[in-house]
Amino acid sequence: MKYGIKQLFVLLPIILFSGCIDTVEAPWNTNPIPVVFSIITPGHPVQVYIDKSFNENDTAKTIPYPEARVYVCGPDSSWVELIKREGNASIFVDTLNLLSVTKGKTYSLRVELKDETLHAQTTVPTEMGIITQAESFFPFTTGSNAGIYDNGVLIPAKLGVINVKYTLPDNKEYGCYLGAFSKMIENSSYLSSESYQNQYFYCPYDSSSFVLSLITVDPFLKKFRVAENIQFMQSEDLPSLIMGHYGGVRPAFSNIQNGVGLFGSFVTNNKTVEAIMLPE
Repeated sequence: MKYGIKQLFVLLPIILFSGCIDTVEAPWNTNPIPVVFSIITPGHPVQVYIDKSFNENDTAKTIPYPEARVYVCGPDSSWVELIKREGNASIFVDTLNLLSVTKGKTYSLRVELKDETLHAQTTVPTEMGIITQAESFFPFTTGSNAGIYDNGVLIPAKLGVINVKYTLPDNKEYGCYLGAFSKMIENSSYLSSESYQNQYFYCPYDSSSFVLSLITVDPFLKKFRVAENIQFMQSEDLPSLIMGHYGGVRPAFSNIQNGVGLFGSFVTNNKTVEAIMLPE
């Protein structure tokens, strides 16, 4: 499934969390600093986005760090250099798919700049939330002004009810979220109960079924999502999605050493749900 740039992020209330995660203190000053974003997940190529924080006195329109070299390694400690994407010098990609992202494994990121080197690490969640039961019902209707955005396109939608049951990981430092049609089902914090119901669930008219996703994120991505008020879904092009949101503002949470940003990971459990139309 591919998702549009604008569907990655939506505003949420800022909620503070406590935990045992070591947070890298962001160097809050007036000088532009390196910003790095990368979110990895099994089944998708590793990509890294590099920029710099905004400064009103910095009017240069050049590539922020043309000398940057980006490396990622997995549990085998074999560093793989990522290559600049053609047409976008801010995105680095594992073009040869030498890195295989695996549940429960730890990955390290290294970004070499002219005067400094940035580091970060993430462990892909070992456990994941599992959808055990899901059903959706829609009343018979011939017309509506409702619509939803999917892949950046507004699609006429039918309104119905969705009921979901699931099991969550034992590790409470992970965050779990339900999503469909390239967005979260609702703008809320992470799941904490064993079931979910939504009486205002929208589904495209021409869809007889849809894919429901239960996303489990690592502790860093969980905290970043809350601090930065973001919503995300899995995508083949996460750096580009991040570019649609990032505007040069330094993030409130960071796990990037010598810079700011995020190196996080997540896993997804998908279930196909039938969109049951109720009779007149």
